[in-house]
Amino acid sequence: MAGIAGIFIKNVDIGFDSSKLIKSFEKMMKSLVYNPAQLTNSYNGGNVVFGNAVTVSAIQNDRFVEENGMPYHIIVDGLVFISEDEKAMLTQKYKIHTAKYDYQYLPFLYDHYNRKFVNHLTGFFNIFIYNTQSNKMLLVNDRLGYLPLYYYNGIDYFLFASKIDSILASGLLPAIEFDETTVAEQLFFNYPV
Repeated sequence: MAGIAGIFIKNVDIGFDSSKLIKSFEKMMKSLVYNPAQLTNSYNGGNVVFGNAVTVSAIQNDRFVEENGMPYHIIVDGLVFISEDEKAMLTQKYKIHTAKYDYQYLPFLYDHYNRKFVNHLTGFFNIFIYNTQSNKMLLVNDRLGYLPLYYYNGIDYFLFASKIDSILASGLLPAIEFDETTVAEQLFFNYPV
């Protein structure tokens, strides 16, 4: 198992308990991993906490992308492809020397195109970007939704994860009600239609 998960507190005036937030997030991450030794990484910025888990076979967690001097923290799940022309343009504009994988270009691509950066990607992916300067976030899924991405948008919290189990494990949801049609779709297609 691998994936991404996070919690964003929309209303910081509710007097949230940061230890409860961290415990909820730890439960979310625990449901993402198959093996406790699996590599994970996380970011805690006060009203936002998010992280990722990489596949069991990975020897380093390079899907948690940060670039010195840029305010973006990015987590990636899946495969991201950027055209050679785009990479050449970004390499020239930002003087990139060490990008080995396409997802390492994401901070530069986002900086260059902002929200429209997703129009310059192919592949199947879930990407979460957090801007520490503006305290804004962006959550994207590939065009076809090949990798599942679930979220809960409540009054006080925004939760997201690549597994529904992670959101349920958080303990932050109010009473859970099931839509029988959606449950049937999940069981039949492995995602809600």
